[in-house]
Amino acid sequence: MSCLISEGEQTMNKIYRTIISGLLIVFLISGIYTIGSFLIMGSTSLLSNDGEKVILVMGTDKDGLRTDVLMLTFVNSKDKKIDIISIPRDTLVKIGANYHKINSAYAIGKEEQTIETVEKLVNVEIDGYVKFTVKTFRDTIDALGGVNFTVPQDLFYEDPYQDLYIDLKEGRQHLNGKEAEGLVRYRGYPTADIGRIAVQQEFIKELVKQKANPLTLLRAPMLIKAFEKNIDTSLNESEIINLALAAVRTGSGGITTYQLPRSTKANQYSYYIHDAIETSALISQITGE
Repeated sequence: MSCLISEGEQTMNKIYRTIISGLLIVFLISGIYTIGSFLIMGSTSLLSNDGEKVILVMGTDKDGLRTDVLMLTFVNSKDKKIDIISIPRDTLVKIGANYHKINSAYAIGKEEQTIETVEKLVNVEIDGYVKFTVKTFRDTIDALGGVNFTVPQDLFYEDPYQDLYIDLKEGRQHLNGKEAEGLVRYRGYPTADIGRIAVQQEFIKELVKQKANPLTLLRAPMLIKAFEKNIDTSLNESEIINLALAAVRTGSGGITTYQLPRSTKANQYSYYIHDAIETSALISQITGE
């Protein structure tokens, strides 16, 4: 029997990996498990039961110089649970001899420096990363047909450098990709990044509620276009499939989200100073160690 893979099979493998890679991000961030179970067609026999994997999900800004989203994700296939710690972009960290906001780690040394910085911050070894761009998020929401959401207040902000123009009115409305991007990136709340994370979590709930159904599969061609050029990962195909299947098997009830514990120590700058003791306790709670 020939071991050669035809050009058609190679193309299908690429498309398959693209879909799973992209949906893995959606799984980890928003838990759209129904879509995954249909795409993988019940192939749960592939799932490894080898315990916990720690994946860093990174979302970069428009120019690709800094991270706008950092989510440390613990996927425990054995216990069927996923824990996600959101790390505010203004978190104070030491890189080399100097102090920086953690979102600068990517500008200093790309994925390697970001992973090293997060590992030192929380004292956890990271197994791999998934990175997406602002465009990935925007195009994905458009590919899904938009999302209905109740905007908590009037939002207005302009940043021509980032090509970010936010002008949303308070109330229930249908958001396209660009509008949804503005919603989740807006930081003009009284609690700044903390308020933004809270809105992101509410948006995720609505995304899951509205899009976790088989009809979303009809948009697969558009989702492929949204994913294929704007996603990067250190995970191999087997790891991607296993993690996606772990998400499917976990179910929405198995996801718990947290925010990096904050210190009560005041500072005159806009730094988010984490509480090392509380962070250690949280990691122990998640890992059981």
